[in-house]
Amino acid sequence: MARILGYIAASLDGFIATSEDSLDWLFKYEGLDLGPHDYSVFLKRIRTVVMGRGTYDFIAGEPSPWAYGDQRVLVVSSRPISHSR
Repeated sequence: MARILGYIAASLDGFIATSEDSLDWLFKYEGLDLGPHDYSVFLKRIRTVVMGRGTYDFIAGEPSPWAYGDQRVLVVSSRPISHSR
């Protein structure tokens, strides 16, 4: 039987990005050793990533390499995605 694990980042107002679509507040913690609670450790434990359309659009628009390798990614959206990565 499959297990469902969640890892959610959000600010106090419930959004991950600022009104200017910035994640600077989150990236300032990059490199912080969170031990078994680190996102990179979490990603190694899962096979499928589920994300919202806004998160997908943000990640797809970044110049960095796709972070999810061979993992299946499901994007929850009410509108079609015109490109794939």
